Amino acid sequence: MSTCLDKYIRLFICFAFCLATCLMIACNGTEVGNPENIELSLTGDMTGFSDNAELETYLKDQYRQSVYSDYPYALESNSARSDDFVDEGAGNGGAAPGAPVADDTSEYTDTNLQETGVDEADVVKTDGEFLYIAGSYASDHPDRVSVVRAASPMSSISTITVKGSVSDMYLYENLLVILYQPLNYQGHYWVHSGITDMAFIGIPYWIPIQSKTGIAVFDVTDPAVPIEQKTIEVDGYLVSSRRIANKLHVVQQYLPNLPLPYLLENDIDDMTLDELIPFYADITATDEPGERIQLVAPGDFFHPEIDGGGSIVSLVTMDLDDLEKPLSSTGVVADASIIYASTRALYFTSTYWNFQATNVSKPVQQTIIYKFDLTGDPVRGLGFVGVTGRALNQFSLGEHEDVLRIATTTGWSGGAEPSAKNHVYCVGMKEGKLDIIGNLKDLAPGEEIYAARFMGTRGYLVTFVTIDPLFTLDLSDPTDPKVAGELKVPGYSEYIHPYGENHLLTIGKDALDVEGNAWYQGVQLSIFDISNFSEPRLLHTARIGDRGTTSEALGNHKAFTFWEEYGLLAIPIDLYEHQNLPTEYPWQWGTLTYKGLYVYRVGIEGGFEYLGRIATLSGLEQYWYAYGNYTRGIFIDDRVYAVTSEAVRSAQVEDIPGSLESLMID
Repeated sequence: MSTCLDKYIRLFICFAFCLATCLMIACNGTEVGNPENIELSLTGDMTGFSDNAELETYLKDQYRQSVYSDYPYALESNSARSDDFVDEGAGNGGAAPGAPVADDTSEYTDTNLQETGVDEADVVKTDGEFLYIAGSYASDHPDRVSVVRAASPMSSISTITVKGSVSDMYLYENLLVILYQPLNYQGHYWVHSGITDMAFIGIPYWIPIQSKTGIAVFDVTDPAVPIEQKTIEVDGYLVSSRRIANKLHVVQQYLPNLPLPYLLENDIDDMTLDELIPFYADITATDEPGERIQLVAPGDFFHPEIDGGGSIVSLVTMDLDDLEKPLSSTGVVADASIIYASTRALYFTSTYWNFQATNVSKPVQQTIIYKFDLTGDPVRGLGFVGVTGRALNQFSLGEHEDVLRIATTTGWSGGAEPSAKNHVYCVGMKEGKLDIIGNLKDLAPGEEIYAARFMGTRGYLVTFVTIDPLFTLDLSDPTDPKVAGELKVPGYSEYIHPYGENHLLTIGKDALDVEGNAWYQGVQLSIFDISNFSEPRLLHTARIGDRGTTSEALGNHKAFTFWEEYGLLAIPIDLYEHQNLPTEYPWQWGTLTYKGLYVYRVGIEGGFEYLGRIATLSGLEQYWYAYGNYTRGIFIDDRVYAVTSEAVRSAQVEDIPGSLESLMID
């Protein structure tokens, strides 16, 4: 009884403190009612700890403050993965897709990348001769990676059994790196959401506790006989990863198994440091974990000069050229949401609800950006900076010549009085600290960002409410970014892809404007001419299906395969079509009629030429079983491959219906 009473007393004190703070700010003349109009400076260093004792004290204090905080809700992660769910030389941010790479026998497309020289993991990898395919998540299949010879006729070569659920993979020279979630370490929630309604909790309670990330490295010099080289398991769930040359960087987020919120303040004193921080173990060639080793040394465990949140982000670096070399690990007391990397630096973001200049009901939403130098060994934290608003995904960030550009949105587009506005911030080093060196504010009032891309000295934004404004941004002077041009077209784009120097290729949705309301319809492909940067033009569009039609490529750039050299595009499509025309209402959904890979020839002059499609689902009654599965399109020489975890289907690009062959994966 006394514990509950104490809890509510603390909540009352917290509320009273916040209310008093707001009144004080209001009396000082700050505009309390419009937090979107407030720009708060938030920047600082990240420092390490002298020893484990100092680290333990800090963590316990941090968790106490996160539950009974003067600033309720503290830090909050904006998404689970950036997935989700990135060579730039001296920081040249010129973006490029995964370009076709020629080996001795073939040309082929690789994983579509945000930045040249920064490889990203995916569920399918190829060297032009073999396909490495992540296994099924279905309960009646073991987790595995299947190796398939791509040459016609296709054949299964080998299967790599994995000790958990495969997340994604890298293929580096003769090594296959598999990232997975170990069996029985999927984790579980610390508390249920109902408890968070009873207490001010800044700890990201949605992060699974007691979860692990596995990293397994196999030698596939002979793909028929893969040989395990090294397998480690690290505490924490996988956020994202990148490979730059021989260095693999894996980002995990870790939340310890803490006492319940109303017991935490006192009971956390009984916890040891070993219960608060992540460890790892080498399990190479065994199912039994070896010695548990502290993942991050105190001196490499950074904490920002701000309450960093209720979790630990670890950045593990593995040298793929020397697997015997010990892991290099960096830790941060913070929360991770979006991950972006150039060849020189890795950034991650978290969302911060700032109550310092507003009232409790309308805090200022800020995005905290943490920067890490990847050029040395070990990786070092360089500092953090806050910008106002929320970022959409990894393409909202892009670095050029050591200056990070980030696009954010404040407010919302819905309601009778939409408050949304959009901003671009340029972040660089200023007097030894990360700071905002230039900004472009209040773009497209009432609309939200649907797509962004930064490439070299240029940037692109797509916002949307009823039509799609494409903004071209001149970022040649990062201290004075400018809008160069604007084009309004029906529908909207969700992913922007470079097409040479003077064009953009996008995928999004068509939309109908009915009495001021936009009803999105089928998938829409577009080509924009940006040769006159101040006057972008829409050259071509192709529309696929009716309302309900979607594509994995809308939310995952790795499902978008564009072989620019040969003008070939492959995207997965779930096709919905109206069975009775005309439709009575624009919001009517069609009926699912097809699921598969669509293939186009793309040209500046000719636009989109439909070449054919490959079905990836034999019976639509199986659709809900396969709904969460993936499809990847890959081009190898004159053939296109539609790859799922269950099968590989292939055809000649010029004869898709007539040359189709299939290989079911056991």
